[in-house]
Amino acid sequence: YFVALSLQSELAKPSELCKFGELFEQREQFERALTCYEWALRQDQQLAEAQFRIGELQNRQEQYELAVTSYHRAIALQPEAKVYHALGDALKKLCRWQGASEAYEQAIKLNPKFSWSYNNLGDALMQLQQWQEAAAAYQKAIELNPEFHWSYYNLGEALTQLKQWDEAITVYQQALENQPDSSDVAHKLSNAIHQRAKTDSKNSLSYYRQAIQYAPDNPALFHGLIELEPQNPDWYIGLAQALARQNHIEQASMFYQMAVQLQPELAKTAPTFQKFLVNRQPLRSRQDPQELIHLSKFQIVAEIIEQSGLFDSDYYLKRYRQEVLQEMSPLQHYIEIGAQKGYHPNPFFNGSYYLEQNPDVARAGFNPLAHYLYCGAAEGRDPHPLFKTTFYLARHPDIATSEINPLAHYLLYGLAEGRVALSVD
Repeated sequence: YFVALSLQSELAKPSELCKFGELFEQREQFERALTCYEWALRQDQQLAEAQFRIGELQNRQEQYELAVTSYHRAIALQPEAKVYHALGDALKKLCRWQGASEAYEQAIKLNPKFSWSYNNLGDALMQLQQWQEAAAAYQKAIELNPEFHWSYYNLGEALTQLKQWDEAITVYQQALENQPDSSDVAHKLSNAIHQRAKTDSKNSLSYYRQAIQYAPDNPALFHGLIELEPQNPDWYIGLAQALARQNHIEQASMFYQMAVQLQPELAKTAPTFQKFLVNRQPLRSRQDPQELIHLSKFQIVAEIIEQSGLFDSDYYLKRYRQEVLQEMSPLQHYIEIGAQKGYHPNPFFNGSYYLEQNPDVARAGFNPLAHYLYCGAAEGRDPHPLFKTTFYLARHPDIATSEINPLAHYLLYGLAEGRVALSVD
């Protein structure tokens, strides 16, 4: 039939040609659809529907500038709410927010019962930073369609910009009722409660507790609680757990240590964030320079590191996966390449920090972890800004008199025993 129409398009009426065009669109035969619309306009240049369908087809193909032109032509022929709304959508895609807002306002005048025009008007007004007007548009969208949770979310954003925290909290809670699994809405809600707590010191503690129910992995909430109750170890533990779940192991360890300092018995029940199976390594004082030359030999370095258990292959591979060659093991890559770049062999040994703090090690080209194990610990050098070797040994003299490496002891025993390696001060 299309072939017949191509020979004589007058076989079908303009309205019928538009219907054929829509059928071709549904089958994603866009060229044939466009041809049908053009045939319809050839017969009736005043057919606004054909011009509108061309705009819809162009919009669907992401030809937004062409779509805007087609929508304007359709409006000139016959102003309709659906055409103004579509024009607003195309202008939104082009980030022409003022034009989009004006198009949606015209759509609302012609059809004040269509919730999407209000919602999209709110989006355009948000981009124009007209927060109050955007909030009003979203409220009207919710009134017309109370089931659409994104209108609640968007209204919450507008109210947040207006710093109307109580109203924002209520709206975000309504959004969660409509979409209980939305982690983004829960996070926004917790942030609104967090801001509300800042403005009401009398009730801020209860606000923070409420916020944590919605976003237990939000570190900012626990920081706020620590500001209010700096001696409450529960908030340090909660913060450590939140950081650990986000794979910020180093920071988690620091706050875990602080919690244990405040309440030592927590060490028996609080989670351990990282454990290593380590063998005892004798502490050595500074060695003869000729003896340190051995730290440049691969086999000796590999043996020292392997015996310590302080190389975490899984951690290293996850952190530097793109650089570790398939034919190399993580340990081989660390010894031959990663060490000199300051890469971390585990979350508690900061290679770049060790080399920066010990330029003699960097100049000599020694492997930082092997150096620390071989003699650095005995010389009081620190493997990480959050682990102070001399502090740990001074705080725990039984470790100082043993032959175990202090970092190895901390990871195997000290952390679980509630021993601390960093002063809260």
